[in-house]
Amino acid sequence: MTYKLYLDDERNPPIDGFLIARSFKEARNLLIRDGFPTFISFDHDLGEGGTGYDFAKYLIEFDLNHDCMPKDFSFAVHSENPVGKENIEYVLNSYIEYKRNVWKKRIS
Repeated sequence: MTYKLYLDDERNPPIDGFLIARSFKEARNLLIRDGFPTFISFDHDLGEGGTGYDFAKYLIEFDLNHDCMPKDFSFAVHSENPVGKENIEYVLNSYIEYKRNVWKKRIS
């Protein structure tokens, strides 16, 4: 299933076409049930039970175990928490760069 994910405990996406997860647990369950999304919009502060940063790290772990990140995967961070936003961006941008190098090696 191809889908876009909006991870936020309170707000709704500004446009249609997203599956919404209100918690780390809901996002994890969607990932397990529906596979890797093509796009994720992250909030950092999700209330109890994990953060957007925790989910970003889980997403990486999931891909390391299943090698299922779409080559066109992208993300945005709409969080108002500047440190949380920076952490999510750093960990995902670093991993996406690593994945691009892996994909290039497979083509060569």
